[in-house]
Amino acid sequence: MASPRSDAEEYELFERVAGAINVSRQSSQETPLPPTDRGRGAWMALLACSMIQLPSWGMSMSFGVFQDYYSSHHAIGGDLNTTGIIGTTLTGLLYLSMPPLFALLTSFPYLRSYAAWIGSALAALSLLLSSFSTTVTHLIVTQGILRAIGCSMLYSPTTLNLDSWFTTRKGLAYGVILSAKGLIGSLLPFMFSALLSRFGIRWTLRAWSAAILLTSLPFLAFIRHRSPPPPHSARRPTTNAALTTSLKPLLSNSTFWLFQLSNTLFNLGYVLPQTYISTYSTQILHTSPFLSSLILALLSAPGIIASLTFGLLSDGLRLRRAWRPLNIYEVTALSSVTGSLPAFFLWGFGRDVGALVGFSVLFGFFAGGYSATWSGVIREIRQEEEAASFGRVQVDTGLIFGLLNGGRGIGYVLGGVVGVDLLKDGALRSGVWGYGSQYGRMILFTGVSALLGSLSACWKVGRTLCM
Repeated sequence: MASPRSDAEEYELFERVAGAINVSRQSSQETPLPPTDRGRGAWMALLACSMIQLPSWGMSMSFGVFQDYYSSHHAIGGDLNTTGIIGTTLTGLLYLSMPPLFALLTSFPYLRSYAAWIGSALAALSLLLSSFSTTVTHLIVTQGILRAIGCSMLYSPTTLNLDSWFTTRKGLAYGVILSAKGLIGSLLPFMFSALLSRFGIRWTLRAWSAAILLTSLPFLAFIRHRSPPPPHSARRPTTNAALTTSLKPLLSNSTFWLFQLSNTLFNLGYVLPQTYISTYSTQILHTSPFLSSLILALLSAPGIIASLTFGLLSDGLRLRRAWRPLNIYEVTALSSVTGSLPAFFLWGFGRDVGALVGFSVLFGFFAGGYSATWSGVIREIRQEEEAASFGRVQVDTGLIFGLLNGGRGIGYVLGGVVGVDLLKDGALRSGVWGYGSQYGRMILFTGVSALLGSLSACWKVGRTLCM
């Protein structure tokens, strides 16, 4: 006959049973995370994020059409020579606002969905307000500043969420969304040119304001973070600690700053053809509005293929089977050096539409693929930092992407200001070439800036030779 249990033994047995039931319930409630780099969730997020490129970047990539319209139709008051600042402010501030937004949304991931919805509404509202603008200053505030903030709030959280779905195939993912961006930039100039010709600036802006809502809101539900956000009680300390852990070593990483400097210098001149090539085509070569829109579109169209190509090269794709994969320093140099040559020779020495078309295609491909190398840059920085800390530091790749966008924004904003001054300085020398026009100094600056994008590769070669 079994002896009766004591109260202590019964209490201990009760605790064990209750613990087992609790563990059983927790395990039944926990669901495995969806896979990365494959599966319905990853591909739907990639598709939806590709569609978000339309409201986020559509107008900034086609601003050359609006710049040409403002310069020739005198639809607004003020100094029309400064209208180029509208486009560079829009694109530059869009990029420049990404680092603080990426940092904030990395620290508080549960805010991402709210930011995307608010950003979509703000981007639409900014264009509606700009349709009532009467001066260049009004347009800088509405189209330049307010719209940039709205588009950045839409783009940043969706890109961060996409980053959580891809690890080994991150270059492919970034290549796809950049290709979607290039496709948008190659098609919208024709649409905006037709709308401006038929309806004028004010109704075009109002129509695109409505289009922003129609092309963004239906897709936001499909771009969710791969893992659910932490409980409310654990949000602040956990995420802030993770942000500090990632950001602190990153800002002291010399490789990061080297790539960031190269990135900023490259984008000082990269923004200028997007802003002024339509006006150059109309004023210097006396092309029709349709042909100037075509030349602007050709600047973006090659980016569809270039983004995929340079993204895959950054992931280790071999140019030939017998060759070794290019390292990320070589990939960035390939983009920047070959991108500078069309600016120096085809645009600088060109004297007809054929040369300008050749410049758009080649510059659009080689220079347009530069940002697609970021996936390799991010991997290089992450591997270096994690190796130095013996795996104790986990670098947030989405945060690096945001900081690289910020560097690009600095280049865009400074490049826009420099571009206005270069136009005032005029030609390098008299002649019928591009260098002989009022855009001569700007053309030279574009080529030099693209060449400086290979600074990281030059440093790598110099360091290797000195070792």
